[in-house]
Amino acid sequence: MKTGHTSFRALFGDGRRVEIPVIQRDYAQGRSDEHSREVRGRFLDALAEALDPTAKSTAAVDLDFVYGRWNARAKTLEPLDGQQRLTTLFLLHWYLACLDGAFDEFRSWMTLPGGGSCFTYRTRPAAREFFDALVLAPVPPAALGDEPQALSLWLTDAVWFVRNWLRDPTVRGCLTMFDAIHQRLHTAKGAWSRLVCETSPAITFHLLLLENFNLSDDLYVKMNARGKALTSFEVFKAEIERFVGEAFPNEPWPTEQGITWRQFISRQFDIAWTDFMWRQRGETTEIDTRFMHLIRAVAVVHCVSHSEDALVSGQIEQILARPEPGLAFYKELGCLDRGFVVQLASLMETLAGHPAAPTFLPQTRYMNEAAVFQRVLLARSANQDEGLTLFDWVLFCAWCTFLLRNPTDIGSAAAQSAFHDWVRILTNLAYNTEIDRHDRLIPALRRTWQLSEIAQPGGADFLVQVAAGGLGERLGFNVQQQREERLKALLILRDARWRPLIERAETHPYFRGSIEFLLHWAGLVDRVAPTNQCDWDDTEDGVLRASFEDWYARTCAVFPETNKGWLAPFPEFLWERALLATGDYLLPKGSNLSLLDDSDRDASWRRLLRADTRVTDREERRDLVRRVLAQVDPKDAIGSLRVIVAAGVQGVDDSPVLGMRGCLVAQPSLIAYCKRRMLRLDEDSVFLLKKTQRNGYHVDLYVYCLYLRLNARRTELDPRVRLKLIEQTDTHAHSQLRLRAYGLGLRLTAEKHGTVMQLRIHKTVPDPDLAARLPSWTVDGPTRLSLSLPPDAAEGAIFDVCGALAACRT
Repeated sequence: MKTGHTSFRALFGDGRRVEIPVIQRDYAQGRSDEHSREVRGRFLDALAEALDPTAKSTAAVDLDFVYGRWNARAKTLEPLDGQQRLTTLFLLHWYLACLDGAFDEFRSWMTLPGGGSCFTYRTRPAAREFFDALVLAPVPPAALGDEPQALSLWLTDAVWFVRNWLRDPTVRGCLTMFDAIHQRLHTAKGAWSRLVCETSPAITFHLLLLENFNLSDDLYVKMNARGKALTSFEVFKAEIERFVGEAFPNEPWPTEQGITWRQFISRQFDIAWTDFMWRQRGETTEIDTRFMHLIRAVAVVHCVSHSEDALVSGQIEQILARPEPGLAFYKELGCLDRGFVVQLASLMETLAGHPAAPTFLPQTRYMNEAAVFQRVLLARSANQDEGLTLFDWVLFCAWCTFLLRNPTDIGSAAAQSAFHDWVRILTNLAYNTEIDRHDRLIPALRRTWQLSEIAQPGGADFLVQVAAGGLGERLGFNVQQQREERLKALLILRDARWRPLIERAETHPYFRGSIEFLLHWAGLVDRVAPTNQCDWDDTEDGVLRASFEDWYARTCAVFPETNKGWLAPFPEFLWERALLATGDYLLPKGSNLSLLDDSDRDASWRRLLRADTRVTDREERRDLVRRVLAQVDPKDAIGSLRVIVAAGVQGVDDSPVLGMRGCLVAQPSLIAYCKRRMLRLDEDSVFLLKKTQRNGYHVDLYVYCLYLRLNARRTELDPRVRLKLIEQTDTHAHSQLRLRAYGLGLRLTAEKHGTVMQLRIHKTVPDPDLAARLPSWTVDGPTRLSLSLPPDAAEGAIFDVCGALAACRT
């Protein structure tokens, strides 16, 4: 057996065989998982380029070392390492022999004297039989037309193919590879001669035999004990080292003499960078996938910072869709270049060289660096535990860009101060911008990179830039939040005593950076607006700080800093009722009005406090909160709210439907009915919804309010009278209140129609005395009476009926 530099064709002839031993695994390059598809695609691309005579380089492709054991008596080579490559080369030779009409030549050196294939598997009988059949059955030219149809369909439909072979994973893998070869090389006619050329074959490898190095079978067993392919990271590492060698040919590493870029990258991957990743492994001992996830995150940052506007969106969307992209994937996207290598090396050096990495900041109030970094390494989807959200991507990009811009002296006081303000402001901007889709993520990432140009160490330098309008109020982040950050920067630069006040309010777990409402109520927005400067004296500054602190204390009485439910759990909906007594604070939510729910982004208390630009009369609605808080004693919030509610609706009840606010203020049970905190207005009616639509249970507000008022006066009714509220699930049905007088043969119903309440009396027997005692009622028949009147008069009318019944009995 010829060793050293050789080709697949040179392995055969004179009865020589290649047999994959039992200890080897099945043919894995034909598997259908994503990793195998990527490896298969890269391998076939390399083979196709070597076989293409028009390629820029016609040099042979070298497949590295193939190790094996030679059995001279049986003339058989048993591959130890190289099984996958050799199997693919057999399939490639078979295919090109069929394509170029050279199958007889192929069969002449690939068939044993006694029959059967010279290349076979000892793992299972099905695999041996399949390879034996292949050397006897060329595919007809009609199956290799110009259209790359699935070759496996022809093979599995051939008369010689045994269906049971499909149970063998090696056979299935070969069929998959045949389809990939046909897809990639169906136009490669004429490649056969280049493939089997004895003097300069297109594809070569180095064959080494164990016995030539006095190695025992023990090593054979140990090397195969792993039983699995290289990980994605191992493949990536080898490929990027090769790429660095091409992109930085013999260039010295800038900070260390006597070592090239390729040598440095290779060494750091093996030692310092791996040591750092090992410290981030958590409870697992596997770091390869985490390394790939981190590299993916760096690729996102690189695309954001280097790609053209027309390309970046598609690049990032594809990268985020694949947790472990290979180097070929990055190359296809157009984001693999020298800059990518420089950014990856710079970040990894910063992380590996900092003893506390990935934690650089002294506090976690704005960004928990370690937690975000771990989510990047885990790369779970947003709907999983510890999942990576789009907000996390903005935070990581902000964190990463600062480290890339300022890789040295990251532990200095100046760098720490600049880093703190950078993270503080970017966190505020990102959290208060609706980044819920990729088309909103990309502008935020691009803007982050642009802003990082002004985030340099130097104490207040970054704040000075922000205060001077450096944020620019451009697309990418919420414009209102950008204005707020500028105002806060101006205040902090005006007097350092503003910083603890602002940062305490910003880090309130509910407000999360959005405190413009406090700045507005304290008079700061209007005071700064004319000049965009804090041009007041120290005395006024003290008054403004005191005002800010006072409003923050009042706000915390309703939104406690330590409350996980955000809104304080006031009894009987005192907070909502106090607001409704002052004015209409409800926010629109689709076709509904919302009493506000913090599980709803579009109709939350945060949205109200931000005075969102999408809401009509936004300032007036937010001002209701200010007017109520102005009456709240922070030490006795409940008592203060009870006083407001007890006074009822102040001024004119300007509800969209007359009397709506008055009912809601007077009856907390009306709010309790709305499980999803939704009301629906329909012309002159208000419906309380248990869910969000009228095809779920709902009730007319005024009918329910009448029911509650009658129940509150239950002792004044005849004990034989029963009240029942009828809810509806039909959009066109009317809510009803039913009153039955058992033993008296009377049923009364109340329904609201438009602006009036319609009452009807039904009696089982004629009763002229009752009609005579209710002169305002319309007699619709001997047993029926009806009355239409304003909703607020219905309660009195019903008690009139009860009084008439009592008089009739007398």
